[in-house]
Amino acid sequence: DKKIKAITDDLNEYSVSLFGKQGAVEIPTPYISKVDDSDKNDIKVYGNFYIYGYEMYGTIFHNKNGSANPGCYHLKEDNGEYAVIKKEFAEDGSRNWSSLVEICGGDEDLAKSVYPDDDTIEKLRMEFAKMYAENNNLRLSGIKDYGWPVILYSDISDAVFLYNFYRSYFDEVRQEDNLRDLAKRLENLKNKYMANSVIEKVDEMTMDVGADMVINAQDVTDQMVDTLEVFDFGGGELKVAYDAGSEEKTIINIQISMENGKKVITDLSY
Repeated sequence: DKKIKAITDDLNEYSVSLFGKQGAVEIPTPYISKVDDSDKNDIKVYGNFYIYGYEMYGTIFHNKNGSANPGCYHLKEDNGEYAVIKKEFAEDGSRNWSSLVEICGGDEDLAKSVYPDDDTIEKLRMEFAKMYAENNNLRLSGIKDYGWPVILYSDISDAVFLYNFYRSYFDEVRQEDNLRDLAKRLENLKNKYMANSVIEKVDEMTMDVGADMVINAQDVTDQMVDTLEVFDFGGGELKVAYDAGSEEKTIINIQISMENGKKVITDLSY
């Protein structure tokens, strides 16, 4: 889409003024709510023009910075090509909403429309991150915001899906400097990867045994992280294995299935 390309090219330049070189890849992620192309010399593109900065760890993009820029891009068409004339972004602070309404010509409904819901922006971020990865021959399996579980692509293998869950779970438990909201972070992680029936099952076992039965341990060691392995036997049947310091490796049997269009863990046993 040549309109979007003109906008993303401009956002690439704009990101340098915002973030400079912070060691992250800045990926423009425009959300378009309305295009008014009645005047080819001043095509108005309304939306929220996000920029997300990522660093890659393994196959995961970790979000490092970002910017939301609600407003309007003004484009000019010339023989099917588009150039940015100017951009208008809402002001920061107390004038944020009123300046956005002004940019939208006083139309409050249009101003509201530039803010996508969480599911929409999540899908958009995944789409633009994947385009970047494919264009640069990177093996990308998901993106992650600080304090939140990895958001995985649906077309990754069951083994990568399960490895990312356990590696993310290990990492959350090991954040010793941030224990205050650990229970909430682990709950968010389980909700992303597990069916409700499995969450209820492991929570009940955890209460009975006194150890976290997602990992069958009370704590996570370097040894567990370093020896983490996943074996895929096909048909959604997998095993997770790692050395927890005992004579035998910890082995967890996992079943993965699709529920409501989402890949989730549907059974877990030892």
